[in-house]
Amino acid sequence: MILYDADDKLCVASENTIRLWDFYDTREVPPELWASHEFTNETIQKVYLNEHGKGDFVFIVVTDRQCYVFEERLTLRAHINLSTEHGRVTAVAFNQESTQAYLGTSNGYVISWDLNEGKADSEPMLISQDK
Repeated sequence: MILYDADDKLCVASENTIRLWDFYDTREVPPELWASHEFTNETIQKVYLNEHGKGDFVFIVVTDRQCYVFEERLTLRAHINLSTEHGRVTAVAFNQESTQAYLGTSNGYVISWDLNEGKADSEPMLISQDK
């Protein structure tokens, strides 16, 4: 669960569905369902949000099979397919302008992802490797 946009919106993920809720600004009523996306035959592992960055809100959803980039109302922006060599995504950070996402993987790689272009900036960098 993530509150964002000055605590005006709520992101909730279950095993296979992500939902966005919008609170009414001036009323003490339950929030309205704003958007929803269901993953078929995949399990959500983690959801990352650029909640303190500039620009559009970007969600990176990591499942047991893939990694997805969504914007604002869960509009799919890109799939991030990693090779088995790189491992699975275990951490995500965004730059202040929300133009880059940095993906850390279980095999010690860091991938710089250009959010505007929808692709990696360069080859993944091996930072550390368990031996």
